[in-house]
Amino acid sequence: MTKQRDLRLDLIRSAAVVMVLSVHFFLNCGFYDLPVQGRRMEAAAIVRTGLMSCVPLFLLLSGWLLGSRRWSPRYYKGALRVVVAYGLAGTACFLVRGLALHGPLSPKTWLREMLQFSAAPYGWYIAMYLGLFLLIPFLNAMWAALEQRERKFLIATLLLVAVAPSIDNITAIWQIQLLPDWWNRLYPIAYYCIGMQLREHPIPWRWPVCLLGAAASTVCGGLVHIYLVKGGPLTYLEVTYWGGLFTVTTAVLLFSALRQWPVERWPGAVRWCLERLSRLSLSVYLISWIPDQLVYPWLARRIPAAVDRLVWFPAAVGAVLLISLPLAQVLVWLEGGILRLTDRLLPEKRLEISR
Repeated sequence: MTKQRDLRLDLIRSAAVVMVLSVHFFLNCGFYDLPVQGRRMEAAAIVRTGLMSCVPLFLLLSGWLLGSRRWSPRYYKGALRVVVAYGLAGTACFLVRGLALHGPLSPKTWLREMLQFSAAPYGWYIAMYLGLFLLIPFLNAMWAALEQRERKFLIATLLLVAVAPSIDNITAIWQIQLLPDWWNRLYPIAYYCIGMQLREHPIPWRWPVCLLGAAASTVCGGLVHIYLVKGGPLTYLEVTYWGGLFTVTTAVLLFSALRQWPVERWPGAVRWCLERLSRLSLSVYLISWIPDQLVYPWLARRIPAAVDRLVWFPAAVGAVLLISLPLAQVLVWLEGGILRLTDRLLPEKRLEISR
């Protein structure tokens, strides 16, 4: 009997990938070169602050879904899908960059960029996620060995060492550094553990309250960021970055809201589209660099003033998504063929290690 898909998890994954494409709009439309002055730029800065929850949503979802995985030799086979998806998308981006944008096309360059996770320019996430994937069985074993009170203290400790230092963006106004930021790149582990905790002990608030809380956190984070840049360009600040205080708050509340979203009565066509986007999300994310090179140069030629491009935000993101979807589907078909071939070459019994 086929296990029924949880449409709310598809909703979270789909929302996250659309938010990623939206963050890339700000990256590619000239937004970061502009001073944050005027209502339009301030509104865009706040929207961008909320969209930074995209990567955390993926990490929270990993904790939710993979928290029961245990170590075994066959566990590592699960990384193959991610590696193949990156390899296909990286090769496609490399060829486009070489053939259409006159970049280098040598096999040596291809191999170097693949190993550096730069062949697909958005491949940094794969480099981060593969490291987390290798740690997951051991994180799960540690989590299972802890009592509930100890789990809460573990999350509090991770927030203290990985998230709390982001407030130094604020305290720097008074030339004070309260916390060392040496461990701030532990944020993927913090999100993963929070995802495991949310599965066992969800936030008790209903989805409208969680959504309002996420919106309030977004506005507060955006206003803080606007204040800190003091009319200059919207530089990257830790307080609103992936592991920033406001991003963590927004992501957890938004995740909790989407987990309760009333999707039962949605039309079948909407449910199907949501499921397809969820299944294609990884390849859509990786391959979206290609339509970015089509949409945003076209937008820049038509709209010379970068600030005027902001009103094209929904249209530009929608165009990138629509172009990415068929490209991603082709990659997923190729990926399926490669994985079926590896299943024949590397059957499960070969992965067992004699004891």
